[in-house]
Amino acid sequence: TVTQQDSRQKVGTLRFVLERPPMEPWPSTGKLFLLALDDQDSHWKSLRAAWNASEGLKKLRFANTVKEIDMEQCSNLTARALLIDIAITEKFYRHWHLVLVARDLPASGNNRTMLRYVIVGFQALSSWGEGVFTPSVCPKQPLQDLQSVLWRYVL
Repeated sequence: TVTQQDSRQKVGTLRFVLERPPMEPWPSTGKLFLLALDDQDSHWKSLRAAWNASEGLKKLRFANTVKEIDMEQCSNLTARALLIDIAITEKFYRHWHLVLVARDLPASGNNRTMLRYVIVGFQALSSWGEGVFTPSVCPKQPLQDLQSVLWRYVL
């Protein structure tokens, strides 16, 4: 028997790349949390409504997926970049948002490392940059719209 979870196919990938500057070490303390949220009411829309009122770690409860990066475990790495892929499996078109939450990272002094990140979407129908909280509508695909309607009424 194929369950609903099993029937989902991978439709894309969100790749998060975290980089440290050359000749600087990774931070030795703290954690980063990478949150992936779709545009459903219980995920991105709920987080957006509580954005200014919720503390960093309280944002985790809205996420579809949370990837934890423990900097203590990364402190001895020689690589300049960490890659994290999040597979997107959906039956319907969705906008996906990534949020990076930091906890206990060194904020100043000689222990501070300036980290940079890049996000790339593979097989994406649309994309937008930082600070965009309400992206435009995904491009229309008539066959997908028909499939979405059928799923809605069949399931």
